[in-house]
Amino acid sequence: MRLLGICGFRGHFIDLYVTRYIVTDMVEQLFKTHPERREAWGRDNMLGRVSQPNEYRGAAVFLISDGSSFMTGR
Repeated sequence: MRLLGICGFRGHFIDLYVTRYIVTDMVEQLFKTHPERREAWGRDNMLGRVSQPNEYRGAAVFLISDGSSFMTGR
C-alpha cells in the first residue's frame, strides 16, 4: 500500500490510497480457476501474501480523520 498526495484541480490536494492485491469475492473465484496466482501475487508483496479487505479499515479511517490533516505522501 502506498499513500500518495497529488495536486488536483485548483490546487486542492487529493489523498490516494493505493493498494496491491485484495482478496475479494471476484478474486476468490479467480483463484479457483488459477490457484497459482494466490502464491504468485503474495510474492509481489513485502508481507508475502495477498491482503483482506478488513486490513484497510484503520488506514482509511485515519486518512479521513483530522489526525491526518498535516500529512503528505510526497
